[in-house]
Amino acid sequence: MPTPLPPGFRLGVIAPQDAIDAFRQRNLISPSFSWQDVWQQEHATRFTVAKLARTDLLEAIRKELDRAIAEGRTMDQFANEIEPRLRRAGWWGTREVIDKATGEVGRTTFDAARLQLIFDTNVRQAHAAGRWKRIERNKAVNPFVLYRTMRDERVRATHAPWHGLALPVDHPFWDTHYPPNGWRCRCTAYAIDQAGLDELAAAGFGIKTTAPPVVTRPFVNRRTGEVTRVPRGVDPGFAYNAGKAAMRATSEAATEKLATWPADVSARAVRELVAGRLFQRYLAQPQGNDFAVGLLGRAESRRLRSPARVVRLTEAGVQAGPGLTAADYGWAQDAFERGRSVVDGSRSLLFVLEEGGIVTAARVTRMGRRLELSGLRRMPREQALRDARLGPLLERP
Repeated sequence: MPTPLPPGFRLGVIAPQDAIDAFRQRNLISPSFSWQDVWQQEHATRFTVAKLARTDLLEAIRKELDRAIAEGRTMDQFANEIEPRLRRAGWWGTREVIDKATGEVGRTTFDAARLQLIFDTNVRQAHAAGRWKRIERNKAVNPFVLYRTMRDERVRATHAPWHGLALPVDHPFWDTHYPPNGWRCRCTAYAIDQAGLDELAAAGFGIKTTAPPVVTRPFVNRRTGEVTRVPRGVDPGFAYNAGKAAMRATSEAATEKLATWPADVSARAVRELVAGRLFQRYLAQPQGNDFAVGLLGRAESRRLRSPARVVRLTEAGVQAGPGLTAADYGWAQDAFERGRSVVDGSRSLLFVLEEGGIVTAARVTRMGRRLELSGLRRMPREQALRDARLGPLLERP
């Protein structure tokens, strides 16, 4: 029997808009032959149904799932709209499909069970992504995440030990074990504070605060040949945090739009990105990604002979400045806007800004068609005057 919750206790219901926003980011219709064609984080922006090659049918399914998430429609309502559409198109039942990439002939089935799987997977992932957005937004108040299973005979033996596990929001366990953790997984995870954990423990709800050891196994993606390590208990393709993936996609989409907005709007957006929690998380775990930290004026971009204006911080850049904080990086945009710029090598500009007795020096380098922040330093004026590169610049009238 499930352990009862204390009277009046609620484990947090997300605002529906968070789930709606997460699902609507998946607006790139992607026909695929195998579920392995769209892998883990790629689901944050792409929508697919394995072996369904018709983009019009994919769009119809996506539209009805959107309605289900936005309006709270049921599986039966979803099926009542989609089944007739698939029947008319000749896709109901079992049929052969051809992989356009390899010529391989396969078989696929669309029936009530398949629609149930499509509905459950997409709706659960959307709500999980929305819930994580709320977790991040409120982690100053609710700094822990609590894993909860349904506590019935259908719970997987590998998921049952995670029931009652409470770890900090920023714990790496949630990068790979934030539910759902597999096909038809019904587990959930909620934000909670210490008082809530104490209340649950007093009510007999077993609370565990030590992360279990993560044992992984190799998994070969048959479509790409790539070998990845998948945690035991997590289905291949689910070893990622849907919420983090959605938030990262939001940041990347905003980055692409920065250069098209008015200058004042773009600059404000950059500052908000760098001041946000997502950037703090990036600094702690860049993991091969990059992050927009500035926007050059058109004149500076022309001086660098670059089509780009967005300045990105890479993992190598983070490693080159181990003592720099998010607040330090916030000064980069100020240097781009108000600082003096000088040519620094064949592909770089050095921006120097002095305010309040502190000198900021930001170096931007053209890398192919991209612009990267290749150096950032902040120091007192007295120290900068002794610097062989900065001293002469500061002494100029």
